[in-house]
Amino acid sequence: MAGPDPERDGICAFTREDLVRICEQRFGKTMHCATMGRQLRKIGLSRQKARPSHPQKDPASQEAFKKSPATPEKTSAYA
Repeated sequence: MAGPDPERDGICAFTREDLVRICEQRFGKTMHCATMGRQLRKIGLSRQKARPSHPQKDPASQEAFKKSPATPEKTSAYA
């Protein structure tokens, strides 16, 4: 439940394919990825993916691009 260890496992999140491979290595049983998905849903887990992040993004330029909050004096027709 804690997830993979990136240094040891080489991945940052388990996919169904990864879990199928791990089950085959540890227990010697093979199963289809869809079967693994059904088993995960039975124990209350859902499929979640992290939102992708560009490796070269610049947080400073993102903040500069954001619009400042509008003030009623600037946007009101009656000001």
